Amino acid sequence: MIKELEEIYSPSGMEQELKGYLQNKLNGICDRVWCDRMGNLHAEKGKNSLKPVFACHMDEPGIIVTKITDDGYIKFETVGRVKPEFLVSKRVKINGCVGIISLKAVHLTTKEERKTPVKLSQLFIDIGADSAEQAEKAVMPGDYGTFCTDYSEIGNCVKGRALAGRIGCDAAVRLIKNPKIKNIHVLFAVQREIGCRGTAVAAYGLKTDYAVVCDGIEAESPGVKSAAVCGGGAVILTRTGDMNADAELIKDAAHIADKDGITIQMHSAPASGQANIIAKNGGSIRCMTVGLPVKYFEAPIQMASKADIDALYKLTERLFEQGE
Repeated sequence: MIKELEEIYSPSGMEQELKGYLQNKLNGICDRVWCDRMGNLHAEKGKNSLKPVFACHMDEPGIIVTKITDDGYIKFETVGRVKPEFLVSKRVKINGCVGIISLKAVHLTTKEERKTPVKLSQLFIDIGADSAEQAEKAVMPGDYGTFCTDYSEIGNCVKGRALAGRIGCDAAVRLIKNPKIKNIHVLFAVQREIGCRGTAVAAYGLKTDYAVVCDGIEAESPGVKSAAVCGGGAVILTRTGDMNADAELIKDAAHIADKDGITIQMHSAPASGQANIIAKNGGSIRCMTVGLPVKYFEAPIQMASKADIDALYKLTERLFEQGE
């Protein structure tokens, strides 16, 4: 299902299409499916009043149009965590219209300009328009765009545009479909990439003893030092930002992995995430984050190990099977 999920565009704040796709997948296999006022998608299975929560997110990094120049070029800001230097020469889709992100040609730049990192203000999108009037027939300020990265397999890995979030969505649907899991509440959150806004609202209404968050974890690559290694197994985060994960949940996850032969790696993450928000706004909810090591985390193309994906699926399924 990952390939199908990757083919749906859902920049932060514009998750409607992906939400509709997931609703169609969930209808008929859940006891209840609904959306809250923030736009988060919820799915429940089971009759127990307190249901363990599995939280993931539907959104992905993208761009938002800020201005159209007189000669038809598009200026933009990023939505979510994307580094400007990764965007040069990338294709982007806005309202079905494909453009190329570019900047001034290298041979026209000064020596000083070539020494400094690429700034977002230097970039523009070319959609083949000759004037603002022509460009405005396809694109307007305020329109959202996403990056055109096809999902495919490369050796022992997969590449895609938004693997960090899509793996969590796929894992969530697998949990709902698993006949051994009788009692679960799944949260498909919106706007994770812009401050976990959806999770912040949803957390107030969660009725649960504990929550397991699933997200991408930046993996080591040339020039990037990280504790997580692509191909090293599913990640269990002992700490996110300034919050320690629940000790009992970590112990349970590690025990399951050891018992079932699931490859894991245990690390901490410097940044806060959905687990921090749920623990803060949800009251006494115990939280833990499990994740997928993802290379090129803040780029419009990401890579992950197929073996790590399988390990993450097995770990999350066993966590919720044994929670009955």
